[in-house]
Amino acid sequence: QFSEQIYLEATNSKHTVEADYFGSGKWIDTIAVKDAYITRDTAIVFNADTYEEELQVRTSKLDSFGIKKIRLAQEWYYDDRRRTVMNKLNAIAPVVDLVNQERRILYSRALYFIRFEN
Repeated sequence: QFSEQIYLEATNSKHTVEADYFGSGKWIDTIAVKDAYITRDTAIVFNADTYEEELQVRTSKLDSFGIKKIRLAQEWYYDDRRRTVMNKLNAIAPVVDLVNQERRILYSRALYFIRFEN
């Protein structure tokens, strides 16, 4: 699947991987790419036995097959020699949807950007 290929390319050392947004200049390593697929959520729960509130940290792993969207960073330009509009792919990013408790999408964000050098 395409999303699995993106993950493999990001963990391959021949590509530079950028965090946050394209052009941020914040480079990340293979470990940080793998950590991008792990989500941690903090919840306050009520313990019925002790009648006290407890803080729980829930960790879940997003598999690469859960990626349904990608974001492309492209550069469009006019080539005088060919007399046509061209584009160059600068980066590709897997995109995840962040949802609320009702499973409604709040917004989408890129996990990281894989840079393609010229």
